[in-house]
Amino acid sequence: MGSRVWLVTGAPGGLGQALVGEVLSAGERVIAVTRDDEPLQPLTAAFPGRLRTVSVDITDAGALRPVLDDAIAGFGRLDVVVNNAGYALAGPFEELDDTELRAQFEVNFFAAVNVLRAALPYLRAAKAGRVLQISSLAGQIGVSRG
Repeated sequence: MGSRVWLVTGAPGGLGQALVGEVLSAGERVIAVTRDDEPLQPLTAAFPGRLRTVSVDITDAGALRPVLDDAIAGFGRLDVVVNNAGYALAGPFEELDDTELRAQFEVNFFAAVNVLRAALPYLRAAKAGRVLQISSLAGQIGVSRG
């Protein structure tokens, strides 16, 4: 069967990059979805043939699907999807700009939907797979400033 294939969004930094490194170290293969693959170049060199980086705007469903189709075809399968891309807006809620809030929802919610819509046909065809949704605790629990 070979090693599993993981698709990880938000791969070039923080938790995403750490996860990619651990998965590769465990002998698995990774499709790293990123806007900038430069931070992943050391991992690409360290694990030749097991890390594919794809640069695509995950908020653009039309652009995402063909890019993922090509990357998945390169590894021949997909086993695990990790929706990790996201970011937080800081500040008093009433002062946050609507444009910034809508952009955040595009990345934190709709992009995850786009990734799942593109990946689920592969998982369904295999009748197997896992989906991991990563979220910040800050997005679930507000902070009160007295």
